[in-house]
Amino acid sequence: MSEEMLLLRKEMKSLINNTSTSVRIQAVNLSAELQKPDEEVVKVLVKTMNSDPSENVRLAAVNALGKFAQNDSVKKELISALENHESSYVQIKLINILSTIKAKEAIPTLDELIKNEHTEIFVKSEAKY
Repeated sequence: MSEEMLLLRKEMKSLINNTSTSVRIQAVNLSAELQKPDEEVVKVLVKTMNSDPSENVRLAAVNALGKFAQNDSVKKELISALENHESSYVQIKLINILSTIKAKEAIPTLDELIKNEHTEIFVKSEAKY
């Protein structure tokens, strides 16, 4: 990995724990500059997608991971997040990414979302589509 990429990764990791939502979004967006993230960057993005207190930061992390969704481990994390997320906006973004890459592995999860009585109607509609 180039020195520039190492510095970029280090900066991203230091900013992701900031108390400011906008700074955390900036940290997530730094990952977009990476051509191919290493496992450590993916772990940080997955953790952010799953546990950041701000829905906007979680959405930014989903967008960042979407860039690398062809990677099998990232795809699995996106499907897992779809199973566990309660945010309708995050669910819809995950559905859009998984359908864009034609992730057949996500079909059982989409079926469960459609059957779940607690799933928002517009999320069900997106899952059916």
